[in-house]
Amino acid sequence: MRFLLSMLLIPVLAIAQTETDVQRIFPIQNISVFSVDRLGNIYAVVDGNIIKADTTGKILQTYSNKTVGAFELIDASNPLRILAYSKEFSTIFFFDNKLSVQSTVNLREQFMYDAGTVATSNSDGFWLYDNIQNKLFKYSYLLKNTAQSQPFNLLVNDALNITGIIENDKWLICHNTGVGFMLFDRFGSYIKTWRTVDATAFMILENTMVYFEKGDLVFVDLALNSEIKRIHTSYSNADEIQWFYNSFYMLHHQQIGIFYIRD
Repeated sequence: MRFLLSMLLIPVLAIAQTETDVQRIFPIQNISVFSVDRLGNIYAVVDGNIIKADTTGKILQTYSNKTVGAFELIDASNPLRILAYSKEFSTIFFFDNKLSVQSTVNLREQFMYDAGTVATSNSDGFWLYDNIQNKLFKYSYLLKNTAQSQPFNLLVNDALNITGIIENDKWLICHNTGVGFMLFDRFGSYIKTWRTVDATAFMILENTMVYFEKGDLVFVDLALNSEIKRIHTSYSNADEIQWFYNSFYMLHHQQIGIFYIRD
């Protein structure tokens, strides 16, 4: 899997182009959130239901549960343990790659009454940001609290509106919407803030963070703390960004546009 990921990274880090247009529209519409796994499968919330589809739009699996409210987030970074979050019911669902429920976690039973956002961790557990305590918490597969940050209001003087979390084996990133990205190590220790007030969607590949800002894909080398590339797109906004095999997948007006990147 590490070799596969390295293969996928090469075009991103070596791209020469400065603009791109959408090459293909994913045929399924009314998508509120989505995620692409490392095998190219697309998991999306469509009209409240979760679907798994291939890159052509062929639906492979579906999951429907009208008793848990809307799924506001889906994370397929672990292709064998798909995470979906119902904020209304403070419940995390974990699915296998056939969209069969593996387990559920009621965060209120963990004394987390206002989890603003969650994300898969590399250890098959999850991270969450609690709006009441203003802290990150990491839980293991067995629901053991294994790490946590300091309260964010002690780390920065900024207003806090944490809307997204991403972790890889080097970085943990929180999107503080309207301010920028708070960067942590994978144990939850704060490092710095990358400031950008207009960023929307974001993702990370090794040491490179990519985010969408006013029509541009912006590439930041986190180790160097430096912007290294911008690619102008034909989209004015994007709600999600994902990467698979030379292409960015971007959610725009509830539909996914696929942008091919030349190396």
